[in-house]
Amino acid sequence: SSGELMAFSPGRRLAHGLQSPLVEQEAAVQTTCSGGGSAACMPAQALPGVPDEASLFSTFFVLGAASDITFNALVPCVPFLRESLGKPVLIDMGICQFSGSTGAMLLLMALAACRPSSVAKPPLELHMRLQLLALAEMLLLSLFVLTFALLDRQLPAQPLLVLLLLCGLSGGTMQSLVGLLAGLMTKCTRHDYAAAAQMSGHGFGIVLPSAVQLLLLLLPNGTVTPALATALSASTSAVMILISYGALAWLHRQPSYRTCREGGIVALGARPELAVLLSERLRLWLSVRFRQVLLAAIALSANWAATVYCGQLTPFLSGTGGIPAEKLPTLLLCVTNIFDFLGRSQAARLREPRPWVLGLLLALRMCFVIGITCNGLGYFADLAEGWGALASLTATYIVNSVLSGVLSVGLINFSQDRCMRTSGANFDTQSGVPCPLAAQILWLASVIGSLVGTILCLAIF
Repeated sequence: SSGELMAFSPGRRLAHGLQSPLVEQEAAVQTTCSGGGSAACMPAQALPGVPDEASLFSTFFVLGAASDITFNALVPCVPFLRESLGKPVLIDMGICQFSGSTGAMLLLMALAACRPSSVAKPPLELHMRLQLLALAEMLLLSLFVLTFALLDRQLPAQPLLVLLLLCGLSGGTMQSLVGLLAGLMTKCTRHDYAAAAQMSGHGFGIVLPSAVQLLLLLLPNGTVTPALATALSASTSAVMILISYGALAWLHRQPSYRTCREGGIVALGARPELAVLLSERLRLWLSVRFRQVLLAAIALSANWAATVYCGQLTPFLSGTGGIPAEKLPTLLLCVTNIFDFLGRSQAARLREPRPWVLGLLLALRMCFVIGITCNGLGYFADLAEGWGALASLTATYIVNSVLSGVLSVGLINFSQDRCMRTSGANFDTQSGVPCPLAAQILWLASVIGSLVGTILCLAIF
């Protein structure tokens, strides 16, 4: 299971909070603008040349899906990849993916903190080249796996791991840079679909491969070989990446994109004071938000460490019942992704989650994790036969995944509620928009938690 599931948080409220890097700065500028809402810093009329909502939504939806689909398309293909990487296949894949994405996100965040002016006037041409390079690497990995799967030959382990590490770097880069661009389009062109579309795309890129693999499991044994199932997943990823190339090309031709490239947010219509505040106070804002969301970030990191740990554990579990043992990891990983998605969808409707409720749910999750660990260590080996054992294990993963999704969204909402009550340049203003700085910290915490969960599974198993 991929820690990148954190990327999908249904609803515009969370979508803006996770991705728009200008929301907090725009709110801060209220103290130097006319004193009204955030619209006081925006132009009175929408800029000409802004693309229509359907086109922009589709573009960022595709880009959001492309940044996550490659790794998540390979995760359920344990029966085929196990021939190359052995029983700890998911551990090796997770270390490569999550260390790469964590490194990329930390580096880009550090660069933004060292050069705040790059947020007010981002080097979009450089960003475009980096995105094209990232997509090329993910496409290379998809084609590499697809070729060997179609030939039904064992993948060479070392090249596969190197490509997975580069895929992690590429995924983290795509998430950050597409998020910056989505924020610019959302806030500076008064278009509230870009960031929400990216978030929806992330969820689609995770659930689609899982749904495909789950459908293949329903077919009679022997109908689809592990190699063919892997080829279908890899081809799904490759098609999505090729579509995303067209999305980037379309975006590059838009007048609003060229305007931002040449003059930054001021050229898009933001007040000049916003650019000044970005340079002067971005580090302060980042420091304050970090302290405000620290406890929630630790809890979120623990939540995702548990999710990924349970996913990495699937090749070591017993309780196959009536399905071949090699298909059990695929079943449980697909269940994890799909029901985590459903848990998030339902939790997005919750308002003002109470800290004690979130703490209780996190403790309950840890009880499930302990039970799954005992299964992996062989304590339930005598009870691991028959359909009842399989149903019990699957139900455990379903409940555990729903709790994971509810906790992810609940912790984000709790943190954002606190930050929105202390908005403005001096943190003394209530705001109706979530804080993107806090959201980026929480997102990074989820990726770090995913890496910790992988290392924990490596240490135990």
